[in-house]
Amino acid sequence: LVLLAQDVTAQFSVQQELMQRHNELRLLQERLEHQNEELLASNAELRLMNEIRSSFISVAAHELRTPLTSIYGFLELLQDTGAENLTPDQQEHLQLMEESTERLLLTLSELLDAARIDSDRLELVLRPAQISDVIDAAILSFESRLLARQQHLELTIPADLPDVLCDPQRIEQVLGHLLSNASKFTPEKGTIRLAVQPTESRDFLRLAVSDQGQGIANGEEDRLFQRFYRSTTVRKNGTPGAGLGLYITRSLVEFHGGD
Repeated sequence: LVLLAQDVTAQFSVQQELMQRHNELRLLQERLEHQNEELLASNAELRLMNEIRSSFISVAAHELRTPLTSIYGFLELLQDTGAENLTPDQQEHLQLMEESTERLLLTLSELLDAARIDSDRLELVLRPAQISDVIDAAILSFESRLLARQQHLELTIPADLPDVLCDPQRIEQVLGHLLSNASKFTPEKGTIRLAVQPTESRDFLRLAVSDQGQGIANGEEDRLFQRFYRSTTVRKNGTPGAGLGLYITRSLVEFHGGD
C-alpha cells in the first residue's frame, strides 16, 4: 500500500481569497448597476422637469409679450400725439412707463431665447454677410442710448474683410448685448470701443468690445456667462437685468462654432 499526501493549505487559502474577491466584485457590480439605474431615472426626471420649465417659460413669455407689446405701442402713440396736452410731470411719468415696458419686453425676449437654448430649439439661419453691415445694424438700434449718455463709440474695422457665414440677426443680437453692457457701466461722456480683426488662422473674425467701466471683481470672470448670474458690480449698482444677456451671447457664439 502506497499513500501519497500533499499539503494544500496554501492553495486552498489562495482559492478562498480569490472566491472572496470574486464575490466582492459581484456585489460591487450589482451595486453599480443599481446606482446606474437610479441615475438614469434621475436624469429622465430632470429632463422632464427641464422640458416642463422650458415650456412654462415659453408659454408665459408669449402670453405676457402680447399685451405688453400693445401697451408699449399705445404709450408711443400717446407720446407722439398727446404730448402737447400733458404737463411736464405727466410727460416724465409717461417716459418712465415706456422705458419700463421696453425693459420688460427685452427680459421676455431673453427668457424665450434662453428657453430655446436650453431645449436645443434655437436654430440659426446661416448666410454669407458683410460684418460691417451687421455692425451698422447693431449700432443703429443702439445709437439713441449713446446719445442719451453722450458716449462716444470708436470703431476699428479693416476694409478688406471677407464675407462671414453667420446668422446676421443673431450676431447683431450678440453685439447688442455687449454694447449694452459696455454703455451701462461706462460713465457719461465716456468711450466704448469696438474692434474687428481676423484670427491667426483667418477662419474666424474676432469682435472685441471694451469700455471704461470699473471692471470685474476677481474670481467672477468664469461665472459671468452662466445663466441668471449677476455680478457683484451689477448687484451693488442696482443695474436692471435678468442675468441672461451674456449667457445668450456665449451660446449664440458657440452655435456659430466660435468662442
